[in-house]
Amino acid sequence: MITAETIEAAVRRRFPDAVLDCGAADGAAQLKIRPESLVPICQFLKEAPELRFDYPASITGIDWNDRIELLYHLTSLERGDKIVLRTDLDRGNPEISSVTAVWKGANWQEREIYDLLGVRFSGHPDLRRILLPEGWEGYPLRKDYVIPEDDRHWLPEDWSVLGDSSGEQGQVCYTDADGRIVCEEPGRLRTEEIQISMGPQHPSTHGVLRLELTLDGEVVVDCRPDVGYLHRGMEKLAEMRTYIQFIPITDRFDYLASMMNNAVYVGAIEKLAGMEVSERAQYIRIIMMELQRVASHLVFIGAIGLDLGATTPFLYAFREREDILDLFEMTCGARLTYNYFRPGGLSRDLPPDFVPKCRAYIKKQRARLPEYDDLLTNNEIFIIRMRGVGVLCAEDAIDYAVSGPNIRGSGVPYDVRRSDPYSIYDRFDFEVATRPEGDSLARYHVRLQEIRESLKIVEQALDGLPEGELKYRLPAVFKAPEGEVYHHIESARGDLGAYLVSDGSPKPYRLKWRSASFISLQALAQMVRGWKVADVVAILGSLDMVLGEVDR
Repeated sequence: MITAETIEAAVRRRFPDAVLDCGAADGAAQLKIRPESLVPICQFLKEAPELRFDYPASITGIDWNDRIELLYHLTSLERGDKIVLRTDLDRGNPEISSVTAVWKGANWQEREIYDLLGVRFSGHPDLRRILLPEGWEGYPLRKDYVIPEDDRHWLPEDWSVLGDSSGEQGQVCYTDADGRIVCEEPGRLRTEEIQISMGPQHPSTHGVLRLELTLDGEVVVDCRPDVGYLHRGMEKLAEMRTYIQFIPITDRFDYLASMMNNAVYVGAIEKLAGMEVSERAQYIRIIMMELQRVASHLVFIGAIGLDLGATTPFLYAFREREDILDLFEMTCGARLTYNYFRPGGLSRDLPPDFVPKCRAYIKKQRARLPEYDDLLTNNEIFIIRMRGVGVLCAEDAIDYAVSGPNIRGSGVPYDVRRSDPYSIYDRFDFEVATRPEGDSLARYHVRLQEIRESLKIVEQALDGLPEGELKYRLPAVFKAPEGEVYHHIESARGDLGAYLVSDGSPKPYRLKWRSASFISLQALAQMVRGWKVADVVAILGSLDMVLGEVDR
């Protein structure tokens, strides 16, 4: 690892007038830079051999009323070093150069900031709204935004302003042989290629995702994911509720891994407020998070089988998942959205019979795993549909900021539990599952192996579960001290982060949710090009998206 001072010195040598301020906070070097220097500094940080900040973990925008600030959280996956670049923009005319030429993973993150804060990124290849529909007035994450009483206020009298989501009104857009987006005026005949919509009603697009597919016969020429159908303004809701009131809402992001959402948000509060968490609470949290990981991966195994036409794996996987939900229900009274974690502790202790029932479940789950191998892993049809399909190489996975089983399926051993340990994960013995192939089958194998590793962690946590206090005594009105933190964990879908800003009031000033599904979905278009429509189902399923986390 290299120090913040070393990083600062390297940047100052190359760009002597670009750095306005520097420091270190939250385990990362922090540089305040001039906005016009952003792209060259980012290019330098990525390409300099001694630095290699190759992973654009998160890009955040904050409205400070007098200015809009952008924060670029960058990581070197090789060393684990982190750096935050900060730059201020004129609030009346916020514009800055896009870094999409440096990292592919900046594409959707910049579009989100444009959509919700109105920052224009010059040079962006496809700058348009992403979560809100075209025609929406205003930028909801600005502090002076007035929430309309009529939630249909954005619908225009002239529907033509909505245009085609691929480009200007009436244009036909596609990707040429060199990977460039080309938009043509209507009326021009193009042989063989057609555009179709896959979803949002399609059962294999996981609920509310629409894929604009450009096809040459059955072969996919281009794919443009259209998201936002489930956007609920969660980050705006956080500004309108107290820290404690927002905990149940975090369950609704990734509703297949709600415990993880609780964990990252509560962890950010604890880091901001300097809270100590009791040993017993830490162990119980580990148990719950790893059981949640298993439950989520079981949904994946069942769903990927169902997507490819096999009903039985879905029934088998949900049979074991019910046992985990029974454990959750007996602990906190809920089976999907739990509201179980609290700043400094948990809402309640484990019931007396939890430990023996949990041990019985682990034994049962291990005995049932060979059945999944019989149904899918060794199934010739399943292998043919998945092997070599939708390959994402390691370099592209890093450049897109993909995380979780999707990046580990490309041979990159990036797991926040190991790369940036949190809670008490450093006490447990487990392997980071990886596969080198980068295809859909590799991503399946990683998740199946992670179930085995999570069971090991749960068993170790049960063995070491201490007695003791559980709750942290909060004041009647909890106010986090002024400041800001970034906290991230390894969720079932990957690197899940919460950037939390406090102004000392009972409510967050700003919450940025770094969702793994949203960022990983950017890579889909590259992964499906050249494959057939039926393969799109397998490739999308192998990414294990949850649209509540994509749209927020």
